[in-house]
Amino acid sequence: ASFGGMFLLMIFLEFILDQERKIHWIAVIERPLIKVGQLRQFEVILGLMTLMLVTELLAGSHKFEVLSAGLMGIIIFLGIHALASLFEDKQKSNRAHQTRKDIMRAGFFNFIYLEVLDASFSFDGVIGAFAITKMVVLIAIGLGVGAIWVRSMTIHMVRRHTLGKYRYLDHGAHYAIGALAVMLLIGIAYEIPEAITGTVGIGIIGFAFLSSWLHNRHQPARQ
Repeated sequence: ASFGGMFLLMIFLEFILDQERKIHWIAVIERPLIKVGQLRQFEVILGLMTLMLVTELLAGSHKFEVLSAGLMGIIIFLGIHALASLFEDKQKSNRAHQTRKDIMRAGFFNFIYLEVLDASFSFDGVIGAFAITKMVVLIAIGLGVGAIWVRSMTIHMVRRHTLGKYRYLDHGAHYAIGALAVMLLIGIAYEIPEAITGTVGIGIIGFAFLSSWLHNRHQPARQ
């Protein structure tokens, strides 16, 4: 919970503090945070402060385990993200002379980043699955079916340019990631039912979809 929660929290903080983001969904929250995000590496400072607070308040007798796992989540996020950014920047600067190896390296580190992200989402599901069955094969099949469905839906959304049509879906996804991070960290000390976790995520993304649909509906009238 500490590893997954901190990894997902770093993804949310990087998004919410991004100065280059032009579209704001909940402006009253996002605009002040973007100004704060001008401070160099502020998301790392905020992440470490959150981890220290969680360790002190929720870890109980497992402070070392919670702290070390949370630090590992932050380090892995920063490491994978830094390597992916490095190869992407090299690819952009040498676009005319880029080799197949450069493209493969950038793609590989983005792939690793997505796999760690996917694993972070799966942590609470795996723990919950052991409450139903201890057969690892059945758990693996269940996770595999879920992964195939999610990837199929993702490819479908990319091909249909869904994120371009619904401008706040990206925001909703990151807010859902932030909410899941908070629930994972709270789950260190308190059990949160799966129904609440799923409902909160679906509710946030549904609200983002509705906001996007309303924006698209009123856009022609403004023009």
